[in-house]
Amino acid sequence: MDEEPGRAGQEAVAGRVVVPRSVTTAISLVWGTVAISGVTALLTWLLRDDLVRAWARDNPDAMEQLRAGGIEALDNSSITVPSFIPLAVTSFAIIAAMALVLSAFLRGGHNWARWCLVALAAFAMFTTFVSVNRGLPLVFVLLATLSLVLQVALLWFLFHADTRRYVRVE
Repeated sequence: MDEEPGRAGQEAVAGRVVVPRSVTTAISLVWGTVAISGVTALLTWLLRDDLVRAWARDNPDAMEQLRAGGIEALDNSSITVPSFIPLAVTSFAIIAAMALVLSAFLRGGHNWARWCLVALAAFAMFTTFVSVNRGLPLVFVLLATLSLVLQVALLWFLFHADTRRYVRVE
């Protein structure tokens, strides 16, 4: 007796497991988040001076250096300016690697990958709320808002009935 491919909760058509639209949409949203992270990393490099100015607003010594001689004076001072670019690039690399792995496992019907994506989306939403309130340049606020919308949609599709049925293990 031949068994159909797939596990409980997964449909098979012509011997192949059918991945529900909710799962493929969730994976697309994950990659949308990766794209936003990549754009953010690039803009961090291009707009580093604007980010430093935004950071300096909360640091009186840094503001004094900026007023005295601009970004170059601040960079050459004894004040430690945050390294925004390495952080953004590292975050992008980690997000992209995790998206690659978790998307593959979600497509394969692994429930633990769904829960990992739920945790990542929740963490991303938390960090977005925290970062938006930091006086960042408008383009970063807009990207954060777009990311937040994608994260909410991702959570909706991860908890969609078809997704839950697809990853159910019995």
